[in-house]
Amino acid sequence: MAAAAAASPAPADAGGDKKKRKGLTLVLMVVGALVLMAGAAGATLFFSGYFAKRAAAQVEAELNGGHGDAAAGAHGEAGASGAAGKPPQKVKRTSPEVTRFEQSYLQMEGDLVANVAGTKKIMSVNVALMTDYDERVFKNVKKHELALKAIILDVLRKVTEPEMQSPTFREDLAERVREEMNKLLTKHEDFGGLEAVYFTGFIVQ
Repeated sequence: MAAAAAASPAPADAGGDKKKRKGLTLVLMVVGALVLMAGAAGATLFFSGYFAKRAAAQVEAELNGGHGDAAAGAHGEAGASGAAGKPPQKVKRTSPEVTRFEQSYLQMEGDLVANVAGTKKIMSVNVALMTDYDERVFKNVKKHELALKAIILDVLRKVTEPEMQSPTFREDLAERVREEMNKLLTKHEDFGGLEAVYFTGFIVQ
């Protein structure tokens, strides 16, 4: 009888263990459910690109000297306006290029001598030509050189002594020679092309 009485508390301890196991199992189930929910939420945010956007916003904020939250808000506004988060770009302004031409020169051979109109004075000149056009201009000059020299002499013979007193006499005379030479070239070749005439030698005696 004493042995039976001593063994009777055992069922009570077994019942307590079962309750503890049930409670532990319930806690584990709740924790497992929370972990699954957190994992599902994290996966949803990952695949939706949330973390990538936050990281980009943070980097942009650091580059611009701002804060992560402010940069994220600015990024969101830029995305909504269609700017795709890119900063403003400088607008290039085009300007016309300066066009320069290659000048070519030709020294005409020989001295050109003519009397100053109404006097016994003699004027002797050497003439050089300049053009911005290609070699065809000087080819035409050489082709019609005799006629061009005659034209120059005609202009020189018309010079009067009072004209020679002008401070711009040589410049004016060179321009008249150029105009007459271009007229002759245009007549025979349909194109003049002489841009300037220079006197490389000029003697009056």
